[in-house]
Amino acid sequence: MLVPLPSLRATRSLAKSLAAELTGGELLLLSGELGSGKTTFVGHLVEALGIEPGWVSSPSFTLVQRYPPGRRCIALTHVDLYRLKSQRELEGLGLEEILDSQDLVAVEWPSVGEALWAECARPVRRLEFGWDELGVRQVSLE
Repeated sequence: MLVPLPSLRATRSLAKSLAAELTGGELLLLSGELGSGKTTFVGHLVEALGIEPGWVSSPSFTLVQRYPPGRRCIALTHVDLYRLKSQRELEGLGLEEILDSQDLVAVEWPSVGEALWAECARPVRRLEFGWDELGVRQVSLE
């Protein structure tokens, strides 16, 4: 399903709709170029889950950021693998333990971990962020 995201309000609305479907334990794989809206979407998702939005920052340097449970009693672990180039670099991040937890897990730049995602038993949702031919931001939901 292709969803246009012409504004922050549209991105917030999508995050709110998706949050209503989540129970914790899901794996969200967020792909797209730099600046396509992945981290912004996670920020709105955190807010929709009732987690303090002030906690949200891009984990580009820390690689993993855990946000404690909010109103919906769902914790979210936010992973950003942008700087990693090989699956071997995933070692030591604790991703296996994270995937064994009850946290909702959102992974930006997930391609380096495809083998790990394929092995996990979590429900997986893929979101591909980008722009249409007119330059309007959009997301493809799988």
